[in-house]
Amino acid sequence: MNTATHMLAAAAVYSCFPNQKPIGLTLALGSHFLLDAIPHYELKLPVQSFLFAATSLVLVTLAARRRDPGLLLAGLLGTLPDMLVLFLPQPLVIAVHKWSHSSVRIRDMRMLLPEAAAAVVLAGYLASKRTAAK
Repeated sequence: MNTATHMLAAAAVYSCFPNQKPIGLTLALGSHFLLDAIPHYELKLPVQSFLFAATSLVLVTLAARRRDPGLLLAGLLGTLPDMLVLFLPQPLVIAVHKWSHSSVRIRDMRMLLPEAAAAVVLAGYLASKRTAAK
């Protein structure tokens, strides 16, 4: 999955638990493994880095508007397994990440279209939520 999809899905999952933030954050992290189980096209690191920066800006803006830094934290947790593989490529980290990752490799870039559509829907969902529950 691409970084934007991971981050936006994790933030959306978190936002479904406004009164149970620890549960929302835990499920945000778990969403990474569920999404990676779906066969997907893998983007190269420069594109992933751009998506990370752009999505982080979106989540910072939404988190500030909602006065809920957990929204950004959830997005970061959604991409944490990929970051660990990239920056801490230890055998255990790689094994845990690989455990849920689809073994099917999609080579057709057109398969990015459904994922991009999902990211747009997730961003719209997050933008439509005005405030977090107290």
